[in-house]
Amino acid sequence: MDNTLEHKEVFPVEAQDMMNYIYRSFIGNQQISYVLKFEGRLDPNLLNEAIQITVGLQPILACRFVEDPVRPYWEKAEMAVSAEFRLGSLEESLDEAVASYIVEKNDFESGPAMRAALFRGSSDVLCIKIFHACCDAAGFKEYLLLLSEVYSQLNVGSKAEFSCPYTGERSQQRLFDAVGIVDYQTILNPKDMPEPTWGVPSQPGSNEFPHVSMRRLDKELFIELRNISKQKAVTINDLLVTAFYRGLFKVVDYDKEEETKEISLTVNLRRYLEDNVMDPVSNLSGMAYIAILPQEHEPFDQTLEKVVVALGHAKSDLFGIQPALGMEMLSTYGFNASYQWLQQQSMTAIESKKATPCITNFGMLSANTIYFGDQEVVDAYMIPPIIYSPHFALGANTYNNQLTLSVGYHQSSNNQETVNRFLDEVVASLTDWIESSIKYS
Repeated sequence: MDNTLEHKEVFPVEAQDMMNYIYRSFIGNQQISYVLKFEGRLDPNLLNEAIQITVGLQPILACRFVEDPVRPYWEKAEMAVSAEFRLGSLEESLDEAVASYIVEKNDFESGPAMRAALFRGSSDVLCIKIFHACCDAAGFKEYLLLLSEVYSQLNVGSKAEFSCPYTGERSQQRLFDAVGIVDYQTILNPKDMPEPTWGVPSQPGSNEFPHVSMRRLDKELFIELRNISKQKAVTINDLLVTAFYRGLFKVVDYDKEEETKEISLTVNLRRYLEDNVMDPVSNLSGMAYIAILPQEHEPFDQTLEKVVVALGHAKSDLFGIQPALGMEMLSTYGFNASYQWLQQQSMTAIESKKATPCITNFGMLSANTIYFGDQEVVDAYMIPPIIYSPHFALGANTYNNQLTLSVGYHQSSNNQETVNRFLDEVVASLTDWIESSIKYS
């Protein structure tokens, strides 16, 4: 399909779009969920009006992915984007209703790429789900802020026009230009994407009974964590990666002290852009890999030191860009060829029961408290895709100094007790480190 298409209802599929669409068959459901809890209630009519306006500004969200053997494309879906209105019931709490909504199967193939539901009890909870094929978490965060801005303007009766869609580059070319990559094939280094050597215990092959297990770190503890991290010149991400490793050491059976163990972590590649944003929502994420040598019973600070060194080495050379280059190259072979290659990779992972564990740190959802008109968002969190085993991923994000950790998985292939033990160890590692740091400060 020609990239110069001028028809307003059709848009080109970029390299990361196509790969994330294919991953829906082999890696996870590729749905990113954003949950916002309000102090009071929203106006459902204003919310739907704001959604219509913002989808007009970001038209890719109203589209469906159309498969083509060589070059797929985005086409406006027949079904419009709107927020379902769901009243709470005595039998089910709002949290339970939202949790059920998150794991509901979505027909993203028919479109549109965004779904929303407003849950009403004594106060409101808004849940928005986006298909990762059109947008990553960083783009999702920007969209949510746009939605809150438009709702707020409508709430005060502003008649400001929002008629001009966001235009600009959705491809990775802007990234490659920013870092001076002219011929990505000469820079692509498969050795930067290691073969998996371990995996979280699972029984791959059956993806039924989707579930999300979640843990929260209270505001007071997170503030302590942040303050101590500054004193020790480490980042929150360093600490999360360290706790992630220690959680894995708790539940994965591996050859202790015999070989390094790798993990992957997602990277927002907008870090390389001058303004750190891309106006049209898009996928611009990469992946970095680090490996450390595990030692049984080592203290948190010892693991942390290894992680900091490994991350420092990874950041020294185009941090996170190698997988983006790989996606770009693979996409040149067309949809069918890319699908077949990823299918073979998936079969290998299932047979070996090994897949590099991944941590996705979405960071702060917003630097400031979010408002929809006069309604304050008192709590918010983002849930990454629900993964197919043997793949495994931890999602992390903060809002108003509260940390949310989550794992999406299928109970038919992953043991819930194992996932819960992992999450409990992650939280315990962080809280114990806080207490130890305070005690010996």
